Amino acid sequence: MSLAVVVAMGTGGCSGCTEPAAAEGEGEGEGEGEGEGEGEGEGEGEGEGEGEGEGEGEGEGEGDPSAPVVTIQAPAPGAQFSQGESILFSCQASDLEDGALTGAALVWSTNVDGQIGIGGQVQTALVGAGPRVVTCTATDSTSRTGSASVNIDVLANQAPVVSIDSPADHSYFLPSDTITFTGSALDLEDGLLTNHVWTDNGAALGAGPVVATALPLGDHVIVATAVDGDGAAGSDSITIHVVTNLPPSCTIQDPDPSQTFVEGDSVQFRSSCTDPDGAGAIPNADYRWSSDLQGPLTIGQNTQTALIIIGTHVITVCARDTVDTALEGCASVTVQVVANTPPTASIQEPNNGDVIPACQSIDLRCNVSDVNGNQNLTVRWLDNGVEVATQRNLFGYRPTGGAHQLTCEVTDSVGGQGSASVSITVDQVTAEIFSPADQSGFDPGQNVLFTGAACSSQAGALTGTALTWTSSIDGALGTGNFVNRNDLAAGTHVITLAAADGLGGSDAVQIVIFITLPPNVTITSPPNGATVDANQTTGFTGTAVDPEDGVLIPTWSDSAVGDFATGNAASATLLVGKHVVTLTATDSAGRSGSDQIEVYATPGGVPFSTLLDNRASAASVREMIYDATTGFYWLATSTGLVRLDSGLGSATTFTTGNSDLPSSNVRAVAVMADGTLLVGTDGGGVAVACSASDVTGCQSYQDGDLNGELNTNQIDAVAALPDGRTLISIDGGVLFSNWGTDTHQAFRDGDGGGDGIDATARTIVADDSGLFWIVTDQDDLLRMTPEPFGGVSSNTQNVFDVAEQGARSVSVAPSGDVWVATQNGVLVLDPFTLDTLDRLRTQEGMPTNDVRDLAVDVVNVGGNDREIGWAATSAGLVRIDRSVPSVVTLDVSDGLPSNNLSRVIVGPSHQKLVSWLTAGGAPGGTFTYSGW
Repeated sequence: MSLAVVVAMGTGGCSGCTEPAAAEGEGEGEGEGEGEGEGEGEGEGEGEGEGEGEGEGEGEGEGDPSAPVVTIQAPAPGAQFSQGESILFSCQASDLEDGALTGAALVWSTNVDGQIGIGGQVQTALVGAGPRVVTCTATDSTSRTGSASVNIDVLANQAPVVSIDSPADHSYFLPSDTITFTGSALDLEDGLLTNHVWTDNGAALGAGPVVATALPLGDHVIVATAVDGDGAAGSDSITIHVVTNLPPSCTIQDPDPSQTFVEGDSVQFRSSCTDPDGAGAIPNADYRWSSDLQGPLTIGQNTQTALIIIGTHVITVCARDTVDTALEGCASVTVQVVANTPPTASIQEPNNGDVIPACQSIDLRCNVSDVNGNQNLTVRWLDNGVEVATQRNLFGYRPTGGAHQLTCEVTDSVGGQGSASVSITVDQVTAEIFSPADQSGFDPGQNVLFTGAACSSQAGALTGTALTWTSSIDGALGTGNFVNRNDLAAGTHVITLAAADGLGGSDAVQIVIFITLPPNVTITSPPNGATVDANQTTGFTGTAVDPEDGVLIPTWSDSAVGDFATGNAASATLLVGKHVVTLTATDSAGRSGSDQIEVYATPGGVPFSTLLDNRASAASVREMIYDATTGFYWLATSTGLVRLDSGLGSATTFTTGNSDLPSSNVRAVAVMADGTLLVGTDGGGVAVACSASDVTGCQSYQDGDLNGELNTNQIDAVAALPDGRTLISIDGGVLFSNWGTDTHQAFRDGDGGGDGIDATARTIVADDSGLFWIVTDQDDLLRMTPEPFGGVSSNTQNVFDVAEQGARSVSVAPSGDVWVATQNGVLVLDPFTLDTLDRLRTQEGMPTNDVRDLAVDVVNVGGNDREIGWAATSAGLVRIDRSVPSVVTLDVSDGLPSNNLSRVIVGPSHQKLVSWLTAGGAPGGTFTYSGW
């Protein structure tokens, strides 16, 4: 509790104030002054005062004495106490004639309890709850009074607990002292208990909340016990000491107990000491610090010095008694002083024993630490004792050939040093074979290209005759970085590339290749192009014979499921669709042979053509979507908006003649969050909120509308987010709209904080995470991140441009992976990092790199869901299964009306709707494919 001093004086008592009260009296003094009062006087000085009467003068005379001046040290104004809690009341009073007033001259009272005590200090509990005005009144020998007051609050009891409120544990007293023991006992049910029983070292001491008594010299264990109405007892205990003179009481703030220091560290020493029966504050010079190991340390209440002896120190501060300087009060803490531990180093790179190829750079990486917390460390690297770096990490260091001892050395601020070393060897010469790969196989007479390189630590890159190629069968093959041979003898060759720098350094590396015929593998049944029943098991047979190893055990693989059997005979139930079945065998030399057939699996083994449904159309299909909620397909065509039912059994074309479309030339369509349609047209602008049942109720907007943000009547692409916001293409950019708030923001080159949209969107796709994926007429792919919470601002990132890939369209898989149709094949991207997850081109089995459109289906194969990509290309419809992996192409030989395809979407039951063009590029129509 902080000490608050309240001062008041005068007969009036001036409750709670600090202004002097009225006074009457006589006196003499020297001073100059003016004031109102009764009396005469002469003197020199300065002063002001108020009283009863009038007067002004200078000189000697007699006047009324001043009333006592009272100050309250405790309790503090506004203090709160629990009901029954023992409270210390402390005040001081001084009088001009009588001096300090004590004892019966000081009376405590409250406006609630009346008189509560007599004397400068009173320890008592206030039982009743509520606010109080506590007053200390002083009366001098002439019966003049002064007083001071504070407001306190006594709170209602909270929980039953017994506590000894005074004196404090380990308090000191004199044998002549009457020690007042006060306790409190609060019970949740019974409230304040008063049946305290006090004992001293087990002997009876008294009863009740307050016991006052003197005790003999010695240590006393005081116990207070209270029992509630149910017989449950609670107690509290303290130990007090009765001595002949009270020593100062000390507390150490610094250092903390058990704190650890390093030898030589400067340590802060800070304490506070008071003399309870002394003659004032303890002087700073009387604070003396010492160590049981180091002896006297320093003087002062707040000071510092160094601890230089290693070990456990008992640090003691002692303060001299203000009355008896031979008496001291002390306090102690225990700390540790440890030796300065040198810092340590550990090398992360290179590893001990590493052999480094000639001419190769290495990284030097070192970790350092100091258990003493010394952060002022210096680090350097030494190579065979020569300093090569003055930092912890050095990247790209290129050592010379030979043996090296690399040392990382660390030094702390007091000279402690640690180090770590590794030994490495750098080759004088290093040779490497790039091709062919080790364990490669070739046919007799086949051309074999040998490529390699070598480097010398002294001479650098080696070429020409410094590189020699030899075969364990054919001998010398040639010299230099490149050697071509097509006359290698049959058998197993150990190929050696030897390199010599002419300075004594050399190296040689070897690989093994096989000049043998690969296994002869043949699928004997079913025949290529066979149609089988997808509902029945299909049997497969084949043979695998190697010229050297004889009969081999082959492996069967299906483009839809991957490997499914081994041996000459196998069986499988095939999914509906076209399959490429492969039989592969590998001989002991690592040579592989294979055979493939195409098999068509249909329900009941009906002709494969039944999985294809050609639908003639003269219109050019710009975009196709499938609405899973209504089961409708929507086709944006040059002659209207076409709606197909889920079974593709009926088609309705909406034009300006039978709907509210602003133009029959439809270029884009999307389904909005409320199920209505968003339609982009050529010449009519954009139509919003069109009914899906009859394409009526459209709200149309043209060039200049939407707060002037719409700048064209040709809308090539549209998309909608689940929250109702939309993105449509405009001339040179896109228009982001919130139709609920009628806010619209165009993004063009430089708009939107440099979003960089500087082309017209050709395709826009909104994914489930709320991102827009945009393909522009410049073949760029953009990722646009809309502002959350309904805003129409965004951040747009260019994923790649035409110079890299050439985007045509984009599709987002259920997993979130982004599939991109490009003029250079198919790309699969991570939607967040934009890393390339997969790339499929002709070298990965695609029939062409010219990919126009993509759709992604999910098929359950063997209990596992797989994402299957369908690509519309200039060479047919391509099925892509990345999990196998496999690529299967359907073209005109399989019954397609054309190989020149433009659009593809996936509908219910894995049905694909595909638009196609004639060989000359004219609109041809659409067809469906029902295979998986």
